Amino acid sequence: MNVVCINCDLTQSEICSSKQLVDTKLHQISNVSKNKLFNTPFDVNMRIVQGILSLGLGYSTLEKFCMHMNLSIMSSKTFNSYKAKVLNGHLVGSNHLLVDVRKNVREAYGSNNDKDIVDIGVSYEGSWLTRGHTSNIGVGCVIDLLTGFVIDNEVMSKRCGECEQTKFALEEDSADFRIWYEGHQDVCSATYVGSSGAMEVNAAVKLWERSESIDFRYTTLLSDGDSKSFLELKERNVYGSETQIKNEECINHVSKRLGTALRQTVKDWRVKGVTLGGKKHGSLKKTN
Repeated sequence: MNVVCINCDLTQSEICSSKQLVDTKLHQISNVSKNKLFNTPFDVNMRIVQGILSLGLGYSTLEKFCMHMNLSIMSSKTFNSYKAKVLNGHLVGSNHLLVDVRKNVREAYGSNNDKDIVDIGVSYEGSWLTRGHTSNIGVGCVIDLLTGFVIDNEVMSKRCGECEQTKFALEEDSADFRIWYEGHQDVCSATYVGSSGAMEVNAAVKLWERSESIDFRYTTLLSDGDSKSFLELKERNVYGSETQIKNEECINHVSKRLGTALRQTVKDWRVKGVTLGGKKHGSLKKTN
């Protein structure tokens, strides 16, 4: 498909969907080599794959979209290969970004030697792809308190799309599946087995255990009131007996819990016929 200027008849843009490229200037057709075609996907194909993935959707959605738009669709094998390219690109970009971020954090703590291990204070938070306690994907993030930068993260997944598709195609109990899985298990997306609620704690353990490999020790943990991760880290003694992890409470979360308790106290005493509210100084009101 060519986009041609109506004034000068020059081609401004072109998109190709076949194995042949049209040279509009010479009106010749040249075959693209198989090697170049495999290593350099068409930009429009890569963009539609990335767009589908950014919505949290997969190949079945692309099938429906192409069906309604009356477009030819790539095979699921091609889709998965493009998906791997997109993933690798994001991983390379995020790794470069993390290197710069960690360098800035070290400088903020006054460390100019890249080989020194720096003790820092962090907050830790876990999140899930879906609400409730049945999510198949969760993530834990370590955030530096001084700069506010995310230093590291760990994704926990109970599912692997390739495994599910291959189980359906080859049958899980077959010898073919076992042979395939031996070559796949090192890159399998399923990295966690257990309850969804425990993902946050397990991610924290992994992040703390590998912190010294990036020349940090998270010696102070700012907590939101949920002490499960802190208790697990303390029990495992990840930094040894000489370095203890301290737990600090977030003031905002403490004030919210205190306000909730005071409002509940006003309600409880009102049932007993005692009024704690009012306009006088020191009274408890629902708006406090």
